[in-house]
Order: sequence, then C-alpha cells, then structure tokens
Amino acid sequence: MTASTGLYQVFRWVKYLTYALLSLNIWLFFSEELNSARFAIETGEEVALGVQLFSATLDTLAWVILLLLFELETAVIPDERLRGKIRFGIHGVRMLCTAAIVMAFLGYFGEWLTLLPSELLSGDACSRVTESWSVMNQA
Repeated sequence: MTASTGLYQVFRWVKYLTYALLSLNIWLFFSEELNSARFAIETGEEVALGVQLFSATLDTLAWVILLLLFELETAVIPDERLRGKIRFGIHGVRMLCTAAIVMAFLGYFGEWLTLLPSELLSGDACSRVTESWSVMNQA
C-alpha cells in the first residue's frame, strides 16, 4: 500500500464520517422540532404551516441530499452514464431540494413573524405562571 493509497483511504473514511455526522444532525434537528411541534399543538398555538415547525430539518435534509447528488455526479457515476433517465432523475431531485430549501426559508420567515411581536418580560417569570405566559430561555 503506497502513501497516496493510504491517504485516499483516510480521505474516504473522513468523507463517510462527515456524511454520518450530517445524518445524525438531521435526526437531532428532527427530534428537537418534533418536541417543539408537540408543545405547539398542546398549547393550541396557531401554526400556519407544518413547514414552519420543521424548517431546520427540511433545510438540512435538502442540503445534505444536494451534497450527496454532487458526490454522485462527480465521484461515483461515470460521465458517460450521466445521460437520459439518470441525468433527468438527478435534476428532478435537485429541483425538489431547491423547492424544499425555499419552503424552509418561508418557514424561517414565518417563525420570525411569529416572534416579532414578542416583548421582553421584566421581573420574576415564576410569578406570571397563572397569567398564561410562555417563557423562552436563552440557552
């Protein structure tokens, strides 16, 4: 095994580790946003779109899929096979990912509009429990 072959193997494993960590990131976003969605539904919050609740998951998933498509086009599928149905399939998935990213942006924008009228709470938050306030902590 030559030095260049060894370095290539390290590069491949780092690449696969990166994909695995990005997949874990998608799962963590999804689980966090699922808990937020449960809270929003339980409190009776009016949610315009489900996209607003799952914006980060949708956004991250679409970008990771685009990254994997780039990997397929440049390193996995030979150029002579990137024709016909395969090419149109990749372009179709790319268009869906672009639409998902736009939808995620609209979700982020909707979330911003929801938080815009929020006001700063001064005083003790615990004394306002009976007044149906929602408290957001900065972590």
